[in-house]
Amino acid sequence: KVSTPSAVWLPPEVEEGNMEYKLKLVNLTQEQFNHRLTQMNWRLNEGENRAIYQIGYGDNGRPVGLNDYELQESLNSLNRIASSIDCTSQIEKVLVGEQGRTAQVLVLRRE
Repeated sequence: KVSTPSAVWLPPEVEEGNMEYKLKLVNLTQEQFNHRLTQMNWRLNEGENRAIYQIGYGDNGRPVGLNDYELQESLNSLNRIASSIDCTSQIEKVLVGEQGRTAQVLVLRRE
């Protein structure tokens, strides 16, 4: 059996740059969706059309992790947000956090 590597603490999230930490993206209201969309545009602009999302992480960089349902829902939400602004999202890695799994996702704006 292949074991999943453990997630490590990341530096605390900063406003600048193309990396965004999200603990989870589950059951978003339209207002929350729109706010996340604005955030994604900011991160894409900061990263010259590339943004990295760390799902299952607190803003302090703690790899909390999510259960399978929350992780899948969060990935689905992230993909819906990306698709709505003509971007793609691809999972780069899934790791074991403190209470579940984390995911690193690359979001790319279509050129």
